[in-house]
Amino acid sequence: MTSTLNHAQMVLVCEFCEIETKLFGKCLDCSLLLCSKCSKNLHSKLQQAANHTIVEMKDLNEQRSQDVSKMKLKSTSCKIHMHEIYSVYCKTCAVLACLQCLSSHQDHTLQGIELFVQEKINDIENRNKALDMSLSQKVEILKEARRIKETNFNVVKDEIKKEEDRLIVQLKNKTNVELNGLEMKWRLDDKALSKEETNLNLKLTELSDSLKSIQSEIEKGETDNVVSLINTTEASQKLTMSECDEPVIQLFDFIPGNVDLSKITSKILGTFTSYTKIKSFRLPVNPFRIAHANNGNIWISDGSQLVECNSSDKMETMRSIECNCCELGHSTESNDILFLSEHEISKLNHEFETMKKIYDFAPYKSTTFHVSKENELTVTLEDTKQSNKKYPSKIVVLTMNGKIKQEYNFSKAVIIDCNSIVKTSDGLFCFISQVARDNAFRKVKMVNKSRDIVWEYPLNFSKETITDNFVPVQLAETRQGNIIMTERTSSALHILDKAGQILRVVSTLQFGIQHPSRIAYDCKGNLSIIGKCSNTNNSILCVLEIIGF
Repeated sequence: MTSTLNHAQMVLVCEFCEIETKLFGKCLDCSLLLCSKCSKNLHSKLQQAANHTIVEMKDLNEQRSQDVSKMKLKSTSCKIHMHEIYSVYCKTCAVLACLQCLSSHQDHTLQGIELFVQEKINDIENRNKALDMSLSQKVEILKEARRIKETNFNVVKDEIKKEEDRLIVQLKNKTNVELNGLEMKWRLDDKALSKEETNLNLKLTELSDSLKSIQSEIEKGETDNVVSLINTTEASQKLTMSECDEPVIQLFDFIPGNVDLSKITSKILGTFTSYTKIKSFRLPVNPFRIAHANNGNIWISDGSQLVECNSSDKMETMRSIECNCCELGHSTESNDILFLSEHEISKLNHEFETMKKIYDFAPYKSTTFHVSKENELTVTLEDTKQSNKKYPSKIVVLTMNGKIKQEYNFSKAVIIDCNSIVKTSDGLFCFISQVARDNAFRKVKMVNKSRDIVWEYPLNFSKETITDNFVPVQLAETRQGNIIMTERTSSALHILDKAGQILRVVSTLQFGIQHPSRIAYDCKGNLSIIGKCSNTNNSILCVLEIIGF
């Protein structure tokens, strides 16, 4: 304590010239002690100090008391120099100091107490404002998330209700069909049984009448007639006896009493459809196209690179290969990754990372392709430079070795900016194309090998189909030969039968996906869908198990 007091009682000097010990005052803005010369000749001439306030030493304590009064702070005596009150705050030491303490804080950053307090209050207020704004934003985000969740809930709820109504109608219709068929069968069987019963009753009547006739002839005494009638009756009895040895009552394969209700229920209801979300991932790159490899990994293209991801472990990136790509596919037979550039289709042997060109379609621009179950490539081409005005677009079918098998030229604008094609198991071509070059509206078209349009969707807009800004993105063929399609605007999967009739519209919001884009089947038959997360708007991949289509 003694050393501290001695140190505190060291002679104060001007903090400007650091020579003069006779102090004149203190600059409240700079927090510097000044001698008379420095105050008048130097400090006042500094441009940045032109508006600073200098208080003489004799008025400093009074000034401090006035400022404290304004701040409503009580004057507090220095704990070291009891006769002094705290006048400054040392930011370096984070302690209060009086005038006598300043010798211990010569090179430290000093600040007026009131200014220090006011700055801290301002800091707290600013932080409060920032926190208030941040928390308010989070509250709004949570409100919006709840609103989206509620909207999604209502959409899915409505879908479930519609499915319930549809199943009830389907159940009633099929039940009526089965009941009508059952009643028809019963009427036919009942008619046959009734006829058999009538015949038996006639024979009973004949037996009774024959005995009465014999008794009547005996009473008449006509021996010849009696013997003749007896012989006739015996012959009739033998015939009837032979007929009685055969089963006369037949049920005609009618439904037995111990009915297997499970079989009847299955027959009435048919196959139920279900959609189960298996898993979903946030994608490491912005997805443009996807394809599944035989080993279960997923290949993703962002347009400039191919990225292989491990689908069983949080979509961990295995490797990436630089490659310009506008479409991506996979050959199950050769296990090659196939990709399309502006004019060429090539394949990547991902085991050895070697690329090989399959075919160059120049001057035609290749827009999309499909790998069929027969391991054939179906490619759509457009002559964007109009070098072939006779055939502005075509569909080419070729082998994996680049040998063209079929070529279908279109003189009319049937294929415009095609972004997805499927060669179906029936040998038809289903693709998505613009209606016209000056129209963004798209349609799904089914074309046969004679280049005739078999059907278009949507043609007659049904209530189930949202046609405003209708944006179909990609097609795929299901195991049953139906067509499944992603529709971006309504966030839905459209499932069509082979005739282009809509079977079901399934909202992808129930799986947490909005604006679905690309789809692909994996080796297990599960469907992968790329879209935006309905909560975070990040790109995600969702894997679905679909049964019944």
